[in-house]
Amino acid sequence: MSLVGPRPPLVTEVAEYDIWPRRRLSTKPGITGLWQVEARHEPEFDRWVERDLACIDAGRSRVEIDVIALEARSDEAAGANPTLLLIGEAKSGPDPRGTPDLHRLERARELLAGRARVERTRLAIFAAGGFTADLQAEATRRSDVVLVDLERLYAGD
Repeated sequence: MSLVGPRPPLVTEVAEYDIWPRRRLSTKPGITGLWQVEARHEPEFDRWVERDLACIDAGRSRVEIDVIALEARSDEAAGANPTLLLIGEAKSGPDPRGTPDLHRLERARELLAGRARVERTRLAIFAAGGFTADLQAEATRRSDVVLVDLERLYAGD
């Protein structure tokens, strides 16, 4: 099971699926999914499936998001696109993270632009192994890039 992906259905639910919702079963299930964020207030199953399939399709472009922060919405704005405040990757390995990680997050932000407001979205990389010099230099130049190593994670700024 992954952090983000379609919620695992019950066997009895799958037995009642038409053909197109079965595509939800083609990927690893997740603890939470896009429909919980964007369509939780929607009672229609088809809307949930649409969000799950959008998440699956985004995964096919080799983009994974480990951390996401959305702006709280009022009831009046419930139907509007959410404001995406932060997306991030978290890596626990010993290798330092570099600019390719940042480029993946930039691509993810581009993909999400049609589904969320991304004008203020910050890109965060959480890494146990630290960061390469080129990524640190890029983060220094840009206000939309946040680097979080173990010291910052546990001690704060």
